[in-house]
Amino acid sequence: MKKTILFFMLLLVSTFLFADDVIILRSSVRIDGKIESISNTELRYKKANDLTGATFITPLTEVSLIIWENGEVISYADIKAAPKPVAQKVKVTPKKENVTAKPIETTITPKRKWSLTPSDTTLMGVSVGIGMLRIPIDRRYDRWVDVPIYQLGYIFQPEFKYGLGVKTGVNLEFGGMPGYTFSVLDIGMNFPLQCSYRYEWFKGFSTLIYTGPIFDFGMVLKTKLHAQPYSDAYNFYSDGGYKGFNCLWGFGIAAQYNGWRFTFDGSVGMVYKYMGEINWGGQYSFGPVERYIHKPITLSIAYMFNCKKKEK
Repeated sequence: MKKTILFFMLLLVSTFLFADDVIILRSSVRIDGKIESISNTELRYKKANDLTGATFITPLTEVSLIIWENGEVISYADIKAAPKPVAQKVKVTPKKENVTAKPIETTITPKRKWSLTPSDTTLMGVSVGIGMLRIPIDRRYDRWVDVPIYQLGYIFQPEFKYGLGVKTGVNLEFGGMPGYTFSVLDIGMNFPLQCSYRYEWFKGFSTLIYTGPIFDFGMVLKTKLHAQPYSDAYNFYSDGGYKGFNCLWGFGIAAQYNGWRFTFDGSVGMVYKYMGEINWGGQYSFGPVERYIHKPITLSIAYMFNCKKKEK
């Protein structure tokens, strides 16, 4: 107690000697200077050795005692220091928002490359049709008649790039025309081998054009003239020397909706079925005579199956 009283007495004496304000901090540090202002929270002052220099600020919670230059003493020992904030770890959970990602639509145009490799489209089907066969009916005169024929066929059509393809298959053919003046019987088969181009206008509907040779093999071709003195049954292949093989050039168009295909085509004979003189029992002689057999028109309906579907 005596030491404390002695400390304050010495402090007062020194204060009067130097005539400065004295600031005693709670840490027992002494600051000599000139106090400019005191607020509820802080103390502003200049140090004694630099009264024209910088102004210092000290919180009142760090001040223990102020001794003014006139000797007045103010104690701030009762002011409690503000508690220091304690940092706490806070776990923040991000808020989940229901965000639906919109797909980005992009259009990629593939580069067209020509290739002889079959594409992913191969068509096969079966067909029935009715047509017309133009054949000679008289050995002596250049007389022709159009005979109705009926066809039952199988179609095989692989397609390449750009809609180009090959149309082939096999057709069985039979026909005839009985009558009072003459009758005709035709039986044969043919194998088309044609180039085709198919264009799809919209999904399920396409059109087709094609052309190329047709290899025809005749088996029976008979005619008979009635009510004539020389009338008899005449087989053009066995009796008349006609060739059973014929090559025709065909051409046609078709429209296809889903699996159904409607076709209109025709073909022109390119091989002489007969070329020579016609001699009737030594009584009549004609020739040389050229004979072609044509098939000017055929209408058919088919149902097609897509064996290899294109990838989308």
